Amino acid sequence: MTATRNPHDVGERINARLDAEESELLERARALTGKSTSAIIKEALRLYCADLPRESPLEIFVRHGVVGAIEGPEDLSESYKDRVDFSKKAGRT
Repeated sequence: MTATRNPHDVGERINARLDAEESELLERARALTGKSTSAIIKEALRLYCADLPRESPLEIFVRHGVVGAIEGPEDLSESYKDRVDFSKKAGRT
């Protein structure tokens, strides 16, 4: 899908490729509702986005104080394998 912005347009123009099934669904929606393609796409986008989370998992963790709650090396996510003794997990002593 491509999006272009014309300074003389009120909104953003999009161009999307639909397969045969999607094209039929769009045509059916236009025929049943009498709405334009733009109106159907706008409504579908609003409905789709209503089900999306308002925050990303990282934003939720930061808000709840999980990120940065534990002190340790800054590179621990990269270097933990060098710091953990895995020998007991593998049954080795």
